[in-house]
Amino acid sequence: MTWAPSLTLCFPRGSRRRHRRLCARQFEASAAPDDALLVPSPLTPRLLAASLITGQIAALRDLGLASHPVELVSALAALQRDPMSFVRWLNHENVFARA
Repeated sequence: MTWAPSLTLCFPRGSRRRHRRLCARQFEASAAPDDALLVPSPLTPRLLAASLITGQIAALRDLGLASHPVELVSALAALQRDPMSFVRWLNHENVFARA
C-alpha cells in the first residue's frame, strides 16, 4: 500500500466513519482533477459562520454598540466581576477591552 501515508491525512481525530470511507474511496479511485470530490469539506460551514459573524458585527455597529471580537473567557470573567457591565455595554459603553 504505497498510498497509506497520504490516506492518513483523511482521518482527523473525531472524523465520522462515513467520511473516512468516502476519503478512502476517493484515493483508491484516483479521480481525475475534473471529477467531483467525494470527501466532505468544511468550506461551507466556515463560510456560513463567517457570514453570521459579519452580520452580527454590522448589526452591533448599526446599534452603536461595541462590535469588536472579544475572548469569551475574559469577557465572562469581566461580567462576573461586574454584573452591571452588561447594562453599561447596552448603554453604548465599551466595557470589554480589545484582546
